[in-house]
Amino acid sequence: MSAEDKKPEELLAPAEAAADTVLKTLTEGTLNLLTPIKGGGKEITALPYNFMTLTGIEIVEALDGDKSIGNAFRLSYKQALLLFATAAAKLTPELDATDIKQRLVGPDAINAVRLAEVFYHASALRGRQII
Repeated sequence: MSAEDKKPEELLAPAEAAADTVLKTLTEGTLNLLTPIKGGGKEITALPYNFMTLTGIEIVEALDGDKSIGNAFRLSYKQALLLFATAAAKLTPELDATDIKQRLVGPDAINAVRLAEVFYHASALRGRQII
């Protein structure tokens, strides 16, 4: 059967299965920092995160944090950083989300954004399965 003969659901099935795997393996973990940040009087070398601890309002507030994006169906880098910072702050009592988003630098910030992007897109694809 060629791709033209398949229903959209059949074409998306492999991506949806991959989204499930991503959500099971990357929704929580630890971002080891190349450049430590200070918080609570100590040097923090790793940020644990768990996107599954975020409430609906926390997710929406992070997504609303970039007013320049409007109603686009994409995640901006700023939104992704806010999403990661919110998730990491819940597990790092020495820092709040503002501390994290303002103190992450270079590759650490890029990796935080990438983790949030993967979580967001896998969640959106997974959500498509249940709608």
